[in-house]
Amino acid sequence: MNAVRNSEIGKKVAQLYRCIVKRQVQQAAILKEELDVCFKELLRDDKMVAYYNLVCFRYQMMLEQLQEPHQLEALVNCLQSDFLLNYYYYFFSGQYAFYKERFTEAVDLYEQAEKELAHIQDEMEHGEFYYRAGVCYYKIDRFDRAMPYLDKARRFFALDPMYVEKELQAEMILGNILSETGQYEKAEAHFLNLLERAAGLEETEGLILRSLGQNAVRNHHFYKAETYYQQALAHSGHRTSRYSTKTKAELANALFRQQPPNVEKGSKLLKEALRASGGGLSTNLLKRFSGEERFRIRIGQAWSFQSIWAG
Repeated sequence: MNAVRNSEIGKKVAQLYRCIVKRQVQQAAILKEELDVCFKELLRDDKMVAYYNLVCFRYQMMLEQLQEPHQLEALVNCLQSDFLLNYYYYFFSGQYAFYKERFTEAVDLYEQAEKELAHIQDEMEHGEFYYRAGVCYYKIDRFDRAMPYLDKARRFFALDPMYVEKELQAEMILGNILSETGQYEKAEAHFLNLLERAAGLEETEGLILRSLGQNAVRNHHFYKAETYYQQALAHSGHRTSRYSTKTKAELANALFRQQPPNVEKGSKLLKEALRASGGGLSTNLLKRFSGEERFRIRIGQAWSFQSIWAG
């Protein structure tokens, strides 16, 4: 009877993890509440508890209520023979390092997780792994490594219609690589194709439009970039997402670089972006601006620079 009960709980934990991967926040919250009750009643099962703790850690990452993963280390290290637990420990720790922008550390952790990947039967879990690892390689400009990982992710996600957004996101990063290697026309055609396929997926449409804006900026087409960024921000799914602040800052950059520069509108948007970010923009985002613009932003952050903050 206990074995049957544990099996049912295990299936529910797997269901919770699927909701987390798909960012189905409300469904995940309901399942976690049910599982918290179940685990209070569960007879001691170290592996099941360890598995649930790892999934809970991933749940906290989704909600950005993060804790250091070393708290899980002692529990997982005593279960070295369990490939599943080892895989999830390294995989989730890699995601945490990535979130903290410790990309080299994240790559090392993903490489450890990949050693256990052959023991994972779920095809969508393979897709999720290759996607996360591919994005990490992309972040450190290892495009040669990123592309095959992202291509594998895309192929796995294409097997399940429920993962269409993840498939499009993998293809979007592949488009970013085309853009960042100077293949601007090819990248634009790729993004426009994705935009058609993403019809009705508000947040994904917004992200693709933002990528189109970034591609136009790299190609020095600043008026076209303005149009794409504005279209991205017009999507409610993007406007209310965690990416909207960066999009506003990137739109400000495009406006400053137009001829003649649209300083008034750009300064207003930059002011909004700085306020939303708590007064600071990331180093990676600042790199998109010219030296003079970065100086103005830094001054604005530290001294409430008049041309940005007035009014």
